Amino acid sequence: MRLPKHMGRRALLLLLFLFICFRSVADTFVVTSNADSGPGTLREALTLAAANDSTQTDYINFSLTDISEAGRTLYLKSQLPDISSNLVIDGSTQTGTYFGVSTAKVALFFNPGNNGPLNGLSIINKHNVTILGLYLKYFKSSGPDSAGLNYRTGIYIVNSDNIIFGQALKGNVVIGFSQSLTTSYLPANNANYSSNITIKASFFSIDADGETLPVEQEQALGLAYLTGSIKVGGTEIEGNVLANGVVISQQNSYASYDTITAHFYIRNNKIGVNYSVTKEILTSAGIFASTVDPDGSNYLDIDDNVITGNAIFGDAIYPINMGRQINIRRNYIGTDKTRTRTFKTGGIFLYSCTGQVSIGSSDPADANYITNCVPVIVWPYTNAKINKNSFYCPTYVQPMHYVGYGEFDAPQVNITKILPTVISGTATPNSTIELFYDDKCGTCSPQTYFASTTADAKGNWKYTGPSIHGTIIASATNDKNTSDFTKTTINVDNVKVINACDNTGSIIGAVPQSASEIRWVNENGKTVSTDADLIGVKPGKYKLIVKNGGCGDSTSYFEIQQRFLVDTTKIIKVQPSCNGATGSISSIQFAYNDNQTPIITWTDAANKIWGNNVDVSNLPAGKYTLIIKSFDATCVKKYGPFILKNTTGPTIDDSKPNVTNTNCGQTIGSITNIIVTGGTGTRHFTWKNVQQQEVAYTQDLTGQPAGKYTLQVTDDSQCGPVYSKEIEITEVNGISITESLNATTPASCGKANGAVTGVTATGGTKYEWRDTNGNLAGTSLDLKNVPGGAYQLTVSNAFCQKQSKVYQVTEQSGTVFPSTYTVNHIDACYGKANGALQVNQDALIKAVRWVNAAGVDVAMHHGATDLAAGNYKLYLTDQNGCESYYNTYRVDELPELKVTDNGQTGNEQCGLKSGYVSNVTVAGGLPPYTYTWLNAGSASIGTTSSISNLAAGAYTLNIADSRCGSINVNYQIQNIPQDLAAPSVSDIQVCSPGDAILLVNNAAADVVYRLYDQADSTSPLSEQTGGRFKIVVTANRSFFVSQVNGTCESPKTEVKVSVGLSPLSIANSFTPNGDGHNDYWKINNIESYPSAVVQVFNRNGQKLFESKGYATPFNGTYNGKALPVGTYYYIINLNKNCNLLSGSLTILR
Repeated sequence: MRLPKHMGRRALLLLLFLFICFRSVADTFVVTSNADSGPGTLREALTLAAANDSTQTDYINFSLTDISEAGRTLYLKSQLPDISSNLVIDGSTQTGTYFGVSTAKVALFFNPGNNGPLNGLSIINKHNVTILGLYLKYFKSSGPDSAGLNYRTGIYIVNSDNIIFGQALKGNVVIGFSQSLTTSYLPANNANYSSNITIKASFFSIDADGETLPVEQEQALGLAYLTGSIKVGGTEIEGNVLANGVVISQQNSYASYDTITAHFYIRNNKIGVNYSVTKEILTSAGIFASTVDPDGSNYLDIDDNVITGNAIFGDAIYPINMGRQINIRRNYIGTDKTRTRTFKTGGIFLYSCTGQVSIGSSDPADANYITNCVPVIVWPYTNAKINKNSFYCPTYVQPMHYVGYGEFDAPQVNITKILPTVISGTATPNSTIELFYDDKCGTCSPQTYFASTTADAKGNWKYTGPSIHGTIIASATNDKNTSDFTKTTINVDNVKVINACDNTGSIIGAVPQSASEIRWVNENGKTVSTDADLIGVKPGKYKLIVKNGGCGDSTSYFEIQQRFLVDTTKIIKVQPSCNGATGSISSIQFAYNDNQTPIITWTDAANKIWGNNVDVSNLPAGKYTLIIKSFDATCVKKYGPFILKNTTGPTIDDSKPNVTNTNCGQTIGSITNIIVTGGTGTRHFTWKNVQQQEVAYTQDLTGQPAGKYTLQVTDDSQCGPVYSKEIEITEVNGISITESLNATTPASCGKANGAVTGVTATGGTKYEWRDTNGNLAGTSLDLKNVPGGAYQLTVSNAFCQKQSKVYQVTEQSGTVFPSTYTVNHIDACYGKANGALQVNQDALIKAVRWVNAAGVDVAMHHGATDLAAGNYKLYLTDQNGCESYYNTYRVDELPELKVTDNGQTGNEQCGLKSGYVSNVTVAGGLPPYTYTWLNAGSASIGTTSSISNLAAGAYTLNIADSRCGSINVNYQIQNIPQDLAAPSVSDIQVCSPGDAILLVNNAAADVVYRLYDQADSTSPLSEQTGGRFKIVVTANRSFFVSQVNGTCESPKTEVKVSVGLSPLSIANSFTPNGDGHNDYWKINNIESYPSAVVQVFNRNGQKLFESKGYATPFNGTYNGKALPVGTYYYIINLNKNCNLLSGSLTILR
């Protein structure tokens, strides 16, 4: 029976006053009404349980008189109060049947009407909470969505521990929310971890009938920020139905989080399937478990589940960045536990699991059954042992491992022999070998495990057993990883086709893997070899076929071709003529089938090489052979010989000429006995000297001066001329002059310094150089130290003389230097000779001279230093030694360095180092200036013209310019005291002996205050910025407070503290209308109770406000919206062994 509205208010007030008068103890609250609020409602029970604040377990049971499904359904229009600690909410205590196929007996249907944010049940900063037998469902209205689906959560758990959600035969149902259940963190502190969470026998994102899915897609079960033991499911009757899967998102990565460890147990759940396990749910995320950074401190045990995963990454199980043990055993992925159904799903994807992953185990009973997907993929940084599972009818199985960046080394395995009673192969040494028969679908997958063996230290393994049949598949496991499963295949990466040289070729390098039968066949299907390498077969097409039971592989056809194809039937030979190398061989047809170009060589009978192309030319008469050799020199073929014959012309025999020499200056020399034979028709003779002048037309040469001569002979054939060797007629007592190849040396600046060198002569005894006027200029072969002009050398002896050509010695004038030379100058410092001048010298300048105003040389190079102020002349000498005046330059004197203004000074106050010097002004010298401040100990304390934060004392400013020197300026800073006013502090009254807070009135946030025990104490009890002191009070007494600024301190103010149980001054109304006056509910002296808990309720018992310490005062709003004008109720627990304070509060506007 529902109470009248005014009686309900009286009942609530009575309950509140009862809480004030008596301390809370464990209690049982019974829900008797399915109304949204009021007496006997769940909302009231949650409010009373929260106010009870018992350290023992409270219970909320249900006794609704109408036991129909409608009678057991609570229709809720707003969010329920937060669940308190040490509370069991047990829907199984309600009489009535289960909802659908679930084990829930009480329904909570939420329909707030505004589609706003809402949590079905909130567990925030609580512990020891159990929720059983409830059916939570959210109904979205037809209006606009004011919050978005992502803000509606069925079960919201934050920073809580020991939470149980469902038990065997007391499970829950959660549907219609954006997320059925989530564990998260408080926005103000993302380090809030919940621990020890148990979730059993419940339905998530699927209705109580186990079939109906929500209208709008929901997110997976969300588990984050967890430590301790996390149990999802358990025994077979404790398993959950997780329609959209489970997403684990942890933050506990790296060694610094070793103490934040979570162990997840996910067992006997139906994940991504309906309750009857007859169909998959395509929105399922499967089990996705991640840590935000690598090496997460999380353990996973995933056992006995039926799983499909099609959402997020499309995998049934996807752990990432996990750094602890992961066990995956006895799960059914893509099928049910009877293995009669097939579901669409992904498989197991492992990424960066640096701990140890075990899929299956050494016990065949722990096998996982995985089908209709890629069973397992292992990506970088993962150690995975995969043992004795059953993978059948997959998308593909091999390879499991991604070979690339960051991959841990997995062992290797290969089957080399399969006989009726023996299987053998190779593997990583000392690894464990597991043997399987392939699957029923013919995909060559490891469906049925039947035996194990071990590889020896050399990597050889062998299994002997009866009746081995069918296709055999193997894997190898070392201490951390399992290999890919063997696959009957052929590795052709290194296949090499060796084409035929002598009509036989080979195909080598193919590597059969895990094959019991090997054979090469030709294009007709005929077997030509049973070895891996095909050796010595005729040209043609061949392919390799391998088999292992019903599994096999084959290559495409490889073709063996003739290496060289040579056709000489169309050869063209051009015969050489006139004993010359004019023959050629061409038009041989050639092709090759090697990958690299062969080497071609033409040789004669003496093995001399004449060419390296198929066509060869410039051949004399002889026998020639074509040799073709493969690039690798494994095949050599020879063609020929091909014969070329000579057609004749005249020949010259100049081996024994008779030479008659001539005398100096005479033409009586001759050359005879040159023998000419052969030729066609009339022979024609021509003699030529070294200047290629024709000097005679007879076979014998006569009447010639000294010199070198060549005979040219032609006939009436087409052979062209032939030539004798060069034959010399020498001159008896003669002179020979060789002209100079050197350039003459010019005379410069009107000087006699020109020269002619390099002329050589033989046979001479006298040498004379004369100019154009016949004047003698020199008597040796080299002419030196002459002015410009023309000169000729005459060489003579007793019999004759000869002259050289005329040599011209040029006259060079002085260089006119460009006006663009730059001169860098540095002015002299005040009273010093340290100026400098420097000309930028180029290749025209050979020497530099600087002269001062007195005509004295001050420098003989491009830079002059140590110069006093004044004018300086620059003289330049060119490369010919000619000096000329260039320009005059000025060195100025810099003004004297001095301080023109000592600036402003400020003294220190209260020892706070507040002294300063600023605006010092400097002139003269050469800027920029360098400033160095020194204290009395000569330590550097500043480098600018101004300085602050100075304590009392003597200081020196050193000012230096860039080159001329420095000066010092001295300063003295005094310490000036300050008068401070005594602080204002109110007397304090506390409820009972214990801790209290002493506050300075209107304290400045940056001012320091001191707390003293006695008025004459010299050592403070505490010193605090902002004037807030925590004191311990055992009896009535006084404290003393002063204000401090550096070394200055105010007089002390006495603060009287009395101990007694006096009520607070609590306002009974306030006006939160935003006018800046009385906008918050004021509780005087509440700051003395930092652990006080302040709560505000409406007349229905709904908690609207709660604060510990009252740091944020009540402003008359709930969930950001202004509360209506009216009367509200409060409870204040001072936590000081004082009675609870309660009363009414009126909001006015």
